[in-house]
Amino acid sequence: MKKKSVYITGGTSGIGWELAKIYLKLGHTVGICGRSEKKIQAIREQESQIPNFKQLVLQRYDISIREQCRENIQFFIQKCGLDLFIANAGVAFSDKKNIPNFEKSKQILDINVNGFLYSVEPAIEHFIQQQSGHLVGVSSIAAHVCMPGVSAYASSKAFVLHLMKCYQQDLRDHNINTTVVCPGYVRTELTSKNKHAMPQILSAEQAAHKIAGAISRKKIVYTFPFALGFVAKLIGALPPRILYFLLQGFPFKFSRKVKKPRP
Repeated sequence: MKKKSVYITGGTSGIGWELAKIYLKLGHTVGICGRSEKKIQAIREQESQIPNFKQLVLQRYDISIREQCRENIQFFIQKCGLDLFIANAGVAFSDKKNIPNFEKSKQILDINVNGFLYSVEPAIEHFIQQQSGHLVGVSSIAAHVCMPGVSAYASSKAFVLHLMKCYQQDLRDHNINTTVVCPGYVRTELTSKNKHAMPQILSAEQAAHKIAGAISRKKIVYTFPFALGFVAKLIGALPPRILYFLLQGFPFKFSRKVKKPRP
């Protein structure tokens, strides 16, 4: 197997870290980034347990800052090259309410939308220059359906899904493969605070293996688990009035209309 150079944003925990371990085990050079020094230090302490740990490049920066993305990713490219770029970093709501939290919504869009663009920019430039590469974006099943209480998150993941589908058209003439993955519920820090049922939930390790498989098969769009993805796409395709009617029974307290007290 040809050894590759892989870069993963949001790679210090959850799906990103599990993907990093998969590619390290295969003998690839792997770069990961995150914002938390605590998480990066925890990874350093695992050196003896991780195969090919010396082929891991750890970087700490904020992907919502364009200059930091460009500087750090270009540094990795100059040092290690780049064959596979996985834009995985993202944040979600810790509490879900039907009244928009605009400050939190801005934070989500800064990372999930702007941060996505800032991180893929130097990767795409490099791929075009070398006329090869594989670009992967991590979206969500939430991109397929307008769920109550997660307006900014669902919208940001819909952005990633549709942007990656457009990139598939724009970049194929440059011999660049694109894959966008839409995971369902995954047991991570993002979902640990959810107070509602999470059907067909997977561990981060299980999700990472499914994503790595989709990447190796060069899938253009990969939604999993299949049953949950099928239902989400079906609901998302319904007319808005029917969708609104169905979601009145959704088991989030915030999705139900609150009756005003009588005067």
